[in-house]
Amino acid sequence: MVDPIRLEAASNRFRAFFDELHHIFLERDDLLLQLALALLSREHLLVTGPPGTAKSQLASAVFGRILDEETGEPSLYARQIGESTVQTDLIGPIDFKTLMETGRTEHFTDEGMLGAVHAFLDEIFDGRDMLLRSALNVLHEREVKQGGQVKRGRIECALMTTNRYIADVLEGSRETLLAFVDRIAFVSFVPRGFADPNQLGLVLRRHVGGSSRPLLESTLSVQDLDALQHLVDEVHVSDPVCDGLAALLERFDRELNAAVRADPAFVPTRYISTRTAVRSGRVLRAAVVADRILHNPKRALEVLPSDFKWLRLHLLLSGPTPDQTEALITRESDPNERRQLGIVRTERSIFESCLAQMPPIHVKPRPTVVETPKPDAVAVPADAGKKKKRKSEPPPAPEDKPRVMVDQAIASGDATRLLSVMRELGAQARAGSIDAARASSLVKDATAALAALVLRRGIDAAAGGGTRPISEVVKDLSRLAAEIEDGTAGTRATARWLRGRALVMVDEAAGHAAGASSTDLVASIIDDGAEAQGRARARIEALEALYELRRDLLGQGAVHETGEEKAWQRAVAAAEDDITNLLDISLRSVVTNALKSAPSRRLAEVLAAIAPELDRLDAMAARLERVRGAPSTLKAKVTGPRLGALIEAVFKGFDARDRPALVREVEALVAVLGKAGLARAIAAEAFLGWAAEALLRGDVAPNVGEGQTNDYDGYRRLRAAEQRVSSAYTLAEIALVVAPEGVRDAPSPAEAAAAIATACGKLPEAVRGRVVAGDLARIGRALDYLERFWRDLEEHAGDAGARLREIVESRFFDLLWDEGALTRFALEARNVAEVFPAHAAEVDAVRQRIDALDGRTRTAMTELFRRRADAAWAQVLRVENT
Repeated sequence: MVDPIRLEAASNRFRAFFDELHHIFLERDDLLLQLALALLSREHLLVTGPPGTAKSQLASAVFGRILDEETGEPSLYARQIGESTVQTDLIGPIDFKTLMETGRTEHFTDEGMLGAVHAFLDEIFDGRDMLLRSALNVLHEREVKQGGQVKRGRIECALMTTNRYIADVLEGSRETLLAFVDRIAFVSFVPRGFADPNQLGLVLRRHVGGSSRPLLESTLSVQDLDALQHLVDEVHVSDPVCDGLAALLERFDRELNAAVRADPAFVPTRYISTRTAVRSGRVLRAAVVADRILHNPKRALEVLPSDFKWLRLHLLLSGPTPDQTEALITRESDPNERRQLGIVRTERSIFESCLAQMPPIHVKPRPTVVETPKPDAVAVPADAGKKKKRKSEPPPAPEDKPRVMVDQAIASGDATRLLSVMRELGAQARAGSIDAARASSLVKDATAALAALVLRRGIDAAAGGGTRPISEVVKDLSRLAAEIEDGTAGTRATARWLRGRALVMVDEAAGHAAGASSTDLVASIIDDGAEAQGRARARIEALEALYELRRDLLGQGAVHETGEEKAWQRAVAAAEDDITNLLDISLRSVVTNALKSAPSRRLAEVLAAIAPELDRLDAMAARLERVRGAPSTLKAKVTGPRLGALIEAVFKGFDARDRPALVREVEALVAVLGKAGLARAIAAEAFLGWAAEALLRGDVAPNVGEGQTNDYDGYRRLRAAEQRVSSAYTLAEIALVVAPEGVRDAPSPAEAAAAIATACGKLPEAVRGRVVAGDLARIGRALDYLERFWRDLEEHAGDAGARLREIVESRFFDLLWDEGALTRFALEARNVAEVFPAHAAEVDAVRQRIDALDGRTRTAMTELFRRRADAAWAQVLRVENT
């Protein structure tokens, strides 16, 4: 229990403290209330806004005057955050002695943020992400974990500032920074100017004019706040208030999501998490104490439904009042400032609308202990036992015409009449012919009756609207909502709900095969292409009609009552799948006729024949894209599965023996597909697979008879019968044509080669093995011939000169050296290994044969040259000695 004398003194100082702040910081009422709540609830505050708006001055004016009674000084940690700020700057320097002796990292937390009761972090978002995460943990947990130890801190309230607009901050890194903002109870925006231009002169008079007497004299102590925080803990929150709070938060979250869908430029400052809900209860407790100190000293320490209005300071981006916001927006030229002010206005409007729609919350007074008087202490009235005089009956009361007018309108069940009565009551109240409070009470009754009437209409509509078309029911609801919204401001929430019911009907209709008919099934059974096309058009037209209804409802402010954001998109996607099935029938009919008219089955001819059908697909896809609000994949869904089989058949007709021609054919295919808008309809892996099969069909070993003489002409005949371009090289060229951008747009040749290997590596293992085996076998056959050719030359007898002449005349080294046969084989083998790295071991075996043949021939020729040179020198020396 807090000492009452201490509590009263703390309350008086708290009130004087904030009265001075309100006097100095003009048009900052919400921000100062947020500060008061933050101090009372031990929560944190983020202040945003452009430079020069006195954010840092406010922090100094608050925390610089909250003193610790034990030291007489503020208990404050202050830091300017920048890119160079590190974790130890926030938590405290590392204890290097402990680190060197034990290997454990510990911090001197008393020298960091945890060592102070209050903290001021200037330009908080200028720090690195890791620093933000560290600050996040310290601010939320108010402790630091060091191995098995947990060090609790003193920190209660941190005020953070940034010169950046919060909308820009959240858009830049929404996931990280939204989690950061979620740990902060209060967020405020300070505009760069005053809504009232006269305020600037007043600021100058208070800060510049007069003597140099300090503007702020009142102080507050940490111990004062402790006493007031204990009082906050004693505030009672009843079960009905908890239920009402949950309903308000749920409705507010739903409305925020709807606003995001309606306006993509709107970036809400918060999302409603469980943490937000629990913290809202603490904020309400603090609001009760703040209200008691600042406005209503006799109020009970209990949260009432009327206290929910304080939650806007917690749930919204607070800032100027609605009137001030409108004035600022009217004359603001900076688009970023206007956008931020617009978000302040939108969030405030949503919150007030949600609050107005809250049903009554009945809170029973907390039971109090009443001292029962003793029996002998019961007082006896002085007139006990005397006979009371009978009072005369009062005269009949005059007819209450406004009441009768409202009752008759309610009994009529006519929305238009109810609206007329509500307008009339408003006019009478403004003219003074009826008391304003009385008029307000009657308007509430009429509004409740109107809401009940609308509710019945909405429920009837949701039940299906009888046998009437859904579109007619939706239009009726929309018209009724328009009539209602022409009435008083209190009917706006009812009109929005009504439009929400209409929106539900539209989404439900779309989600259950709008425009579908049993004729769809008939078209499927009889393979009637024309009928299938007609049914596809009917499905799209039904979606378009619902889309127009939906667009009108959303434009009028309708919100899906379930908060379901993707119901419409799912419905359109399902319809697209159904339409795909219908158009597949139509495409099959058109392709059948096209194949009959293009016997050669060249793809260009077939696609030219079915071009009108492809154009129809494009047109239908564009219509679906419009109603879906996202790109349509209709054309790819319809043509993709069928086009692949068609292209595969075309590949089977290619002459793969002419490999450069095969590459040109593939280039032509890709160009044709691109012109038809089907460039992405066929995966690169499919192209490579079909090409590989075509190459394998054309890779036939030549029939070289055994026992023939191994000579130069024989080798030339062998090479003429072989493929001169490897399958691996051909597939690499095709990959450059059909592979994704990762190959064509690689930043370096090495990365492009790696991307080609990745693309070719997706071929089935058996196909890869056959391609590699075919390329290596072709090299092997040439090596076999050269090895036999060399063995025949090695077997010839004679002196070195004779053998050299014989080798030269055989032209063997014309092949090895002049034509570079072994070099070409080595490069071809290397290319196979680069395209198919998994087969490097097989390639290495072939390269070893190449190196071995090269080594044998070089060694033999070196020896022959040496012997021939020795003989020549010997001859020279014999002649000289003669």
